[in-house]
Amino acid sequence: MPVKPCFRLLFLFSLTLSLLAVLVLAPLSVARALEPGEMSYYAEVAAGYRAVAAQDPDEKIRNPDYLAIKFLRPNFWTFGFLHKDYVRSRHGIKFFRATGYFTVNACTKHIDGLLQEFSQNGLKQVVNIGAGLDSRPYRLGAQMPGVHFFEIDLPATSQAKQAAVKNVFGRLPENVTYIPVEYRTRHFVNALKKAGFDQSRKTLFVWEGISQFMDAKIVDTTLRYIAQRTNPKNRLIFSYIPAEFVQGDYGKMDWVRFRELRARAAGEPWKFGIPHRKTTAFFDSRGFKVITDLGAKELADQYLVGSDGEVDGNPTPYLRIAYAGVAR
Repeated sequence: MPVKPCFRLLFLFSLTLSLLAVLVLAPLSVARALEPGEMSYYAEVAAGYRAVAAQDPDEKIRNPDYLAIKFLRPNFWTFGFLHKDYVRSRHGIKFFRATGYFTVNACTKHIDGLLQEFSQNGLKQVVNIGAGLDSRPYRLGAQMPGVHFFEIDLPATSQAKQAAVKNVFGRLPENVTYIPVEYRTRHFVNALKKAGFDQSRKTLFVWEGISQFMDAKIVDTTLRYIAQRTNPKNRLIFSYIPAEFVQGDYGKMDWVRFRELRARAAGEPWKFGIPHRKTTAFFDSRGFKVITDLGAKELADQYLVGSDGEVDGNPTPYLRIAYAGVAR
């Protein structure tokens, strides 16, 4: 006897609740780390968000990353709520309240704009820490001849990225150097220099969506290196979450604990954040001057207002993105 649609939906709903209960109630001791050879879950999800947003029918909302869908592995769409079909994906994003979708869309546009602006002022190098499936060298590289891109990422993620680039373009481009290294827990400055990075040349450092997964000492050491040893006209783009969340203090956003647990379950636990309302002091003490520091409202107002004048959606309320210059 065939299962009636209502019973099928009830079963799926019960299964979903059971899975959520396992995730939420599981002891933190079961949190795992990414296995060697395992690609970053969040690198793929971010690319998935860009791939969906790139299909938005409203040009004012549409994400500029037309390559994201080509860089994703075919099996990415098999699981999860994202789908190659734009309408189906938007239903899932709404149902699961996936604010990360709007965050990624806004940040892509924000960083693209800063990169293009800085490229008109003598930019020679771009260092992307935790590059994931970012496509800026391939989308924007032709607009900035003479600029070399360094992509730092976990070995498995870097390998998958290079395979995707070869699949799309037939070969790896000459303006990109790939640096596979465990950057989250190990110092990577020497690997960067060995790869050909010239610390005297004008550089933009892009640190998007990954600082929360890094050891605080690695973040601190790298920032001080940039401020003290590299070109004094260098700039930094840095997204981050509140340090209080990393310490388990969620304040009025108690629901964030479920996101932290999900990150642990994916093998990418939160390790670093900047104390609430201490961004300027944090960067000042490490040799930078903050130029802008945008939160969810500013990102939505600048990048997510559609042709109808309405905001497409609300970015993750606790994530911020700073733009700073070396202060010496």
